[in-house]
Amino acid sequence: MIVAVFGGIYAHTGFMDSYLKLEREDVLADTRHLMSVVDYELDDMESLTNDWAAWDDSYQFVQDRNNEFIDSNLVDGTFESLGLNLIIYYGKDGQIIFMEAYDLDEQEEIPVSENITAYFVENPDLFTLDEDEATTGVIADGNTPMIFSLNPILT
Repeated sequence: MIVAVFGGIYAHTGFMDSYLKLEREDVLADTRHLMSVVDYELDDMESLTNDWAAWDDSYQFVQDRNNEFIDSNLVDGTFESLGLNLIIYYGKDGQIIFMEAYDLDEQEEIPVSENITAYFVENPDLFTLDEDEATTGVIADGNTPMIFSLNPILT
């Protein structure tokens, strides 16, 4: 009877070790997959901000803050077709020229989270990019991660 108990403990311990090893491997594989998806999304968003930053209309908008640009380019359909939750245009001085948040599920404008605006206020280095430099990252809006991309508007 004692041998059976020890054998049972050994079998259970061996099984648990194998199970835990498989669990670790699954977690690592899931983590690699998640990082791959995040990298893809960051690259995609950087490409988008690069396109908009090089656009003459964007440059003109930050110069004169014309409503025609907003009315034709920063509409609900833009958020929906590009899958964006937030668009912000900053001036050279770091002042916000345009900022709008959008709920893609409800398809409506929503208030911009204080967590988001606080992050950019607390990280002014993000606005000291060279003309050919962009930055991307992930920030937390409460318990919700958000990816972002910043790109200088070219003249």
